[in-house]
Amino acid sequence: MEKQFFAVIFALVAFSTFATAQISKEENLAHKSHITVTGGEEVSPAFQANNLIDGIKGVDGQGEWAIKSRILFWGERDYPSIKMSWDKEQTIGKLVFYDRPALNQHIGGGELTFSDGSKMQVFSIPNDGSPKVISFPPKKVTWIKFDPTDGDGDQMGLSEIEAYAKGDKESMIQYTKTTKPVDGDWVSWVDPSIETNRGRWFFCTPGSRPFGMVASAPYTRNKNQGGGGYNYNATDVLGFGQLHCWILSGIDF
Repeated sequence: MEKQFFAVIFALVAFSTFATAQISKEENLAHKSHITVTGGEEVSPAFQANNLIDGIKGVDGQGEWAIKSRILFWGERDYPSIKMSWDKEQTIGKLVFYDRPALNQHIGGGELTFSDGSKMQVFSIPNDGSPKVISFPPKKVTWIKFDPTDGDGDQMGLSEIEAYAKGDKESMIQYTKTTKPVDGDWVSWVDPSIETNRGRWFFCTPGSRPFGMVASAPYTRNKNQGGGGYNYNATDVLGFGQLHCWILSGIDF
C-alpha cells in the first residue's frame, strides 16, 4: 500500500512538471518588442510605456502604463497610440490585453493595425485587469499598433500586453463567428446590434416591436464612439431610459 501511495505521488509530480514545461514553451513574444507610445502625457515616470511588457500584471499602481486622459464635456477624449515593434519578422496568432485593475480607469476597446495592412477590432476588455484574449489566423508581422477608441477615467492605461505565436481554440472560434459568417446561413449574417452604441440613441434595441423610440432600454456611459445609449465595452448599467432620441429626456429607471 505504501509503495502504491508513493507511486501515485511520483506520477502526479511528474505530470505537474511535464504540464509546467509544456506551458513554459509558449513564449511571450512581446518581451522581444520595442514599445512606443504617441499622443498623451504619461501620468509619471513610474507609469512609462515599457511597463506594458514588464511581466507585472494586475497590481494596482505597479508595472502599469497610464496617461493623463483629457475629456471634453461632449465626449471627445485624448487617446494615445501604442506600437509594438520587432527587429525581425514574428509570427503572431494571439494577443492578450490586461487593463489597469483600478475600476475607475478603463480602456474598454480599440482597433488593432498590423504591419501587413490588416485591421481588427478589440471589444470588451475587462475592467478588473483580468485577461482579454484575442486569437486569429497567425500573421507574419514586424509591428502591431493598438489605438484605443473607448474608455473611461482621467488616467487610462493598461497593465500588460502579451503576444504569442499560436492562438487558443476558444477565442479563435469567437473571431471566426464575428468575421466569417457561414455561407448560405443568412441568419448568421444579421447583427441586430449594429450602431446601437453610436448615433445618439437613434439606434437602440429595446424589447419592443415594431418601434423602439418609446420603450425601456438599458443605458451605459454616454461618451466615446460618437455617443450612444448602450456601450458594449462598459461594465455598468446606469439605468433604463424610456425615450431614445437626440435632445429628449424622460424618466430613467
